[in-house]
Amino acid sequence: MTVVELGDIHTGFTQARQKVIVGDKEYGGRISRSVSQMEKDEQNGANPEVIGAYIAKIAEKKCKPICVAGAQYKFLSLLCKLLPCGIRGKIVGAIYAK
Repeated sequence: MTVVELGDIHTGFTQARQKVIVGDKEYGGRISRSVSQMEKDEQNGANPEVIGAYIAKIAEKKCKPICVAGAQYKFLSLLCKLLPCGIRGKIVGAIYAK
């Protein structure tokens, strides 16, 4: 068994998302800003065909328990292993909870 960490992929999912922003006003717009950043990341994400080929390659050989797609996400995965949980939370907050 292998876990494949894909990161952001540019698919039709972003346009198909149905948003519910209940509570956004109470949080000063933080919900809509966070979702907007996530959508931007998805739009700039990896090509689905490239990710599909990566998954097919993994399926054809014996692989590590966790495989991470893309250099950027491999670096982030390494940071997650090295950094304490509190620091990881602050980094995610800086990106998505502005």
